[in-house]
Amino acid sequence: MDERARVVKLDRLLTPPSSWILDYAGSHPPDNPDTPDNFTLPLCYLRKLDPAGTPVYYWRRLDDEWDIVHGQHGRRVQVNFSYTPLDLARDPVPAHPGGHGSISPPKDWPQWHEFVRQVVFHLIDRYGAAALDFQYSFGNENNFSIFWSGTKDEFYETYDYTVNAVLTAFEDRGLDASRVQVGGIEAPSLGGVGWIRDALYHASGAADRPGGGIAEQNFVCADPRLEGKRAARLSSLCATWNGKGSPLDFVSIHEYEHASRAAADLTRIRDDALAMDPAFYDRLLVGSFEATPDWVPRPDPASERMYEGNGFFPAWCADWAHRLVERAATDPRYARHEAVLTVWPFDYNGDGIASVTGLIRVDEDGDGDEDRIATIRKAVFNYLELLARMNRDLEALPSREIEGIRFGGLRSPAPHVHRILLHAHDPYDTESSEEVEFTASLALENVPWPAVTVRRWRVDRDHSSPYHAYQALPERGSSGLYSPVEVAPLESADELVEDGPPRDLDAQGGGLALSVPVRVNGVTFIEVRERDLDGDGIGDTGDNCAAVPNPGQEDADADGRGAACDCLDADGQVWELPGEVQGLALRKQAGGETLLDWSWLAGQAGPGTVHDVASGSLSELRSSGGFGGASCLVSGAGEPPVADPGPDPPPGEGRYFLVRGRNACGAGSYGAGSVGQRAVLACP
Repeated sequence: MDERARVVKLDRLLTPPSSWILDYAGSHPPDNPDTPDNFTLPLCYLRKLDPAGTPVYYWRRLDDEWDIVHGQHGRRVQVNFSYTPLDLARDPVPAHPGGHGSISPPKDWPQWHEFVRQVVFHLIDRYGAAALDFQYSFGNENNFSIFWSGTKDEFYETYDYTVNAVLTAFEDRGLDASRVQVGGIEAPSLGGVGWIRDALYHASGAADRPGGGIAEQNFVCADPRLEGKRAARLSSLCATWNGKGSPLDFVSIHEYEHASRAAADLTRIRDDALAMDPAFYDRLLVGSFEATPDWVPRPDPASERMYEGNGFFPAWCADWAHRLVERAATDPRYARHEAVLTVWPFDYNGDGIASVTGLIRVDEDGDGDEDRIATIRKAVFNYLELLARMNRDLEALPSREIEGIRFGGLRSPAPHVHRILLHAHDPYDTESSEEVEFTASLALENVPWPAVTVRRWRVDRDHSSPYHAYQALPERGSSGLYSPVEVAPLESADELVEDGPPRDLDAQGGGLALSVPVRVNGVTFIEVRERDLDGDGIGDTGDNCAAVPNPGQEDADADGRGAACDCLDADGQVWELPGEVQGLALRKQAGGETLLDWSWLAGQAGPGTVHDVASGSLSELRSSGGFGGASCLVSGAGEPPVADPGPDPPPGEGRYFLVRGRNACGAGSYGAGSVGQRAVLACP
């Protein structure tokens, strides 16, 4: 090849094609998700592309990772386009020496458009309609030169083509593209608010950036090569705003800041969006898809301590969440956001990396080789588990600041339980060195249940945290090995543990007063639940079988008594075998009639319950010592009283009466007499 003369000379191959050995047994190593493809061992791989330049896609790595996220765990995938494939990049230089794509814009816009479509087609074909709920974003801190070598307008251009490609892919597969969320921008907190503000101006058809300076037109609207290939949402914007506007459902700013700064950034972005175009951005999601108190540990022990389970990380999360909910209470448009914790996967042997888990290298047999990796839940993991128990109906409790420590809390009500999460956060005590514990007084009003069960969990350096076990672990560096005996205390200390036994309390009148401990840089979680005697998850007042576990609350005859405690669930008139009759009494009417009265068993056993009345003489009872001489006086009586049809006994004689309940479930008992015998009588 002569570069200067621009000549390439090819020598004819002497070996005929029939003798070429391009593949043979063992020539290909097994497929590896870490590489896009594997060449043959002689490093020769012949592929004919027709037409020339036809791209070839390797899906193995994407499938391996996203099958875990969505297929195994049912989680929503966040699909991010950032690096440009090298073959498609204007400057085909890898972003990193170890690989990745290029940080330059694409060199061919229709090809980039088709590349994005093929990725989305693959997701739709693999996951079906579930792909509608994924989020599709473009960008990764492109205002930093290490991530983007193009101009700001080229960033908008790439965004426009990416978004249109995503939406048209769903349209071409016959799915409702109006449900698809597109956006991203993905700016860092350093300069990110301004970068996102400019992107909001570009995406808005109605708003123009003061002073100009950025491309306001949509690049896809102006590209004749995409005529007939524009998504419905984009076409509508182009027509309405004369070629301006771009679909934008969410934006994300990467926060590695104090909780106060992180919350302020999200609020400022929302302020900007609503100020420039309140109609278009009314339902804009503003969130953070990367967030931890610090990006990666510095050579500073105080920074590393944040991630060892000392309570700082959970309290930071809780303080940020509280600030966002507090602001959303004043305007529901500020309630639309998400925050996703970024976790680095390589926190080996307690290095203090920003992660929700730690990895400990274990030598099981003492031979000096690593046999397994022990995964340790850090304290923030336990906090997230508690937060996940709360529902989406969140209320911010009043905040208070004492000597730089900020107190706050969230409350979420549910039909049978109220949950309260309290926190105390000192943003400058990253090592949680303050040995201070406060007591919060909670006054609950309008509690809807007469009796409640209160449970409590705490997450701080002393509760539901492996912090102390980490401190006891010998220092051997990130590559050191530990024995199972050394690691066992750490593995047993990482679980979320309830702080004391549950307490049953009286809440008559709707009032309840609680005293709750909260440690500085810690969270305390309170669960106030309607008492549930049978432990089936349904409170006593709403449980159709309060004494028998039946979480499904099945009730075939719809009589209000669950199948688990209904003696005949096919008959809505009965639900229990009648118990013993109470309150039996005789009273003489003015006209001489004798009435027999008792407590009706319909409420206890069902309205289909009737009663049988037996009677006998006292003299016969004395002589026989039993009730065998009794006769049936009334059979199948409904609601009492009933009249005594027999004559009054003669002087010196007396009569006794026995009453039992009876329904479709069977006959109850006449009861036990003073002689200790239980009457067994047949009453037709």
